[in-house]
Amino acid sequence: MKISLFKKCTTFLFLLLTKTVLYSQSKPEKVDERFIVWSNTELLTWNDFKRKSPKHNEKRALSHVGLKLIPVYSNNKFHKFYVIPFFDKTNSTTSVYNSNVLEHEQYHFHIAELFARKIRLQITLLKLKKKLTSKDYTNVFIGYNTDFNNYQIKYDNETNHGMRLGEQKLWQKKIALELELTKLYRTQ
Repeated sequence: MKISLFKKCTTFLFLLLTKTVLYSQSKPEKVDERFIVWSNTELLTWNDFKRKSPKHNEKRALSHVGLKLIPVYSNNKFHKFYVIPFFDKTNSTTSVYNSNVLEHEQYHFHIAELFARKIRLQITLLKLKKKLTSKDYTNVFIGYNTDFNNYQIKYDNETNHGMRLGEQKLWQKKIALELELTKLYRTQ
């Protein structure tokens, strides 16, 4: 689900001017140990890459990051979804232990958090109009998940998987700025 630039700017200005948090989301209490949930303070380490790297693999590292919708029920009725950015340790691999490569992989994880925030923002805006159903959450998630995947591909292509250090630094600044602009929608 794409939002026009005008709507994005209007929404941002509205949030900035009102200085109110419209949406708050705490994360679920139990998370599978195979996964790391994105955190503002805890960064990835090479120990988080648990999958054995194939010897013929040309890629230096592969982070399996994504977004999950976790349903919440109250009195056996659907209540809402949590939007969780995750790093899957069992499907992430590396064949090199280089700080630049690790930093590149960390930014893949930051992108997952960025899109989780975008989904939370969109859900908040929809909640202002109506009571949401599970289908509403799913439609928002599916729309942004496509954009999320395209953004990850563009990040890798333009940085050559982190090998173009100048482009990597530009992307890091871009992602950091977008995270700052959406900080009202982080969970941690």
